[in-house]
Amino acid sequence: MPNLLTRYPALSAALGQLAVTLILAFGVHLDVTATAAVEACTAAGLGLVVAAFTRPFAYSAVTGFLLAGLACLAAFKIRGITPGLLSAVNAAFAAFAFKLTHQAVTPVVPQAAPQHSAP
Repeated sequence: MPNLLTRYPALSAALGQLAVTLILAFGVHLDVTATAAVEACTAAGLGLVVAAFTRPFAYSAVTGFLLAGLACLAAFKIRGITPGLLSAVNAAFAAFAFKLTHQAVTPVVPQAAPQHSAP
């Protein structure tokens, strides 16, 4: 069975981001700043992972960094935002970014070595 990360890297990153978002929203109680930091680092890191497994590289990387920037922007510019609301906003951004990234990138599939027949 092919690896989910190599076949569907954008989906793998979106599921990872969703898992982190749900853990932060319902499991771990952090303040808004810490929640934004964890979600931003996760988005940027997963964006680089997706970029490593897809082409064009820049599209996936920029999408991940924009997602990280939006998480920070929501945390620091919206007054009175709660960590749960921040997680919900980040999940919506991540779903939208997944849709854009999944349509625009192609997974890099390693080529099999050519088979040489013995004479």
